[in-house]
Amino acid sequence: MSGKSSKSKLTRLEIAECIIETPEAFKACESCDAIIFREDNICPVCGAYRFTKSKKTITRIAEEIKKEIQNKLNGELF
Repeated sequence: MSGKSSKSKLTRLEIAECIIETPEAFKACESCDAIIFREDNICPVCGAYRFTKSKKTITRIAEEIKKEIQNKLNGELF
């Protein structure tokens, strides 16, 4: 068993990696690019209800998030 408890929260980086590994479990808001679980119906960020289930789009957005997080962790702003 790893050092993490089952109740520990995932970091944004871990979430982005999970989305990249399983894009079929998610969809992306067509209004604000938020990524949500496929079974959700309303975007919690902007309130929109139009989504794309394109694995390519979801993976692209998650990779951009991952890159942004890694740059911040490395001390780069952009």
